[in-house]
Amino acid sequence: MNLKRHLAFLVHHHLIRSCFSQAWALFVAAFLPEFIDPMLHGEPQNAEITRWVQIALLCVQEDPEERPSMSDVLLMLSSENNIQEQPKRPAYY
Repeated sequence: MNLKRHLAFLVHHHLIRSCFSQAWALFVAAFLPEFIDPMLHGEPQNAEITRWVQIALLCVQEDPEERPSMSDVLLMLSSENNIQEQPKRPAYY
């Protein structure tokens, strides 16, 4: 791996880890709407985006056994019901 690719990988890895950390911290503090771009703020959008972030956090839980299957993820994404499962700390936190 050349230096340019290695640096790109490190930056990408740091950005993903940073994003998960920020989403998790805001989720735990019950300030998840702060994670959403202010241009998208609005009651219906906030609720939907909050659900998406919660689903994403479920998918990156530290214990792979606690992560939902793809069929469960599709069901959660296609449903408008509240998600009963609460995510635990992400693997990349």
